[in-house]
Amino acid sequence: MNNDKTAKEMLDEALKVKAETVELLKEVKRNSEENAKLLSRCEETILKGLAHVSPSFQISTAVHVKSAEEVSNRNCHDVILGIMELAMVNRDVIQVHAGWNPSCCSFDLNVYPLDQVWREGVGTRRLLCTAVYIDRNRYEDDATPLQQLLELEDKLLELIADAKDKAEVQA
Repeated sequence: MNNDKTAKEMLDEALKVKAETVELLKEVKRNSEENAKLLSRCEETILKGLAHVSPSFQISTAVHVKSAEEVSNRNCHDVILGIMELAMVNRDVIQVHAGWNPSCCSFDLNVYPLDQVWREGVGTRRLLCTAVYIDRNRYEDDATPLQQLLELEDKLLELIADAKDKAEVQA
């Protein structure tokens, strides 16, 4: 019985840690979104300031706009690389299939449980299936590609945490 009580206590503690982690991840997401908005406002302010200073800066402004777009894409690329790293590091608890589709500039992500069998006649149990188009906002809610990728990263982190919990309970 002592082992049962210890196991229950360990499970309770793990659930508390999971709940704290989820809350921290939500806070990170909120901060990331706020930082992206602040950077966008800074960019707009600088571009407006450059446009009012002198007409000779008009050409320079176009260069700055392109540069700002590249920085925004770089942020998307960084989040994609982070998602790929999560997939590689957690391959022992979950199957993450990620890919880049250059024809429509999208990052595709499919997540399956670790015990998914890949054989004809065996159904797939997909936990997550999505695509993020890097060159446009989402139609439903006008979320930017960066916001979408951060949401996707949060969902993947939750799926990984759930898979780790299940693996610990089974062990």
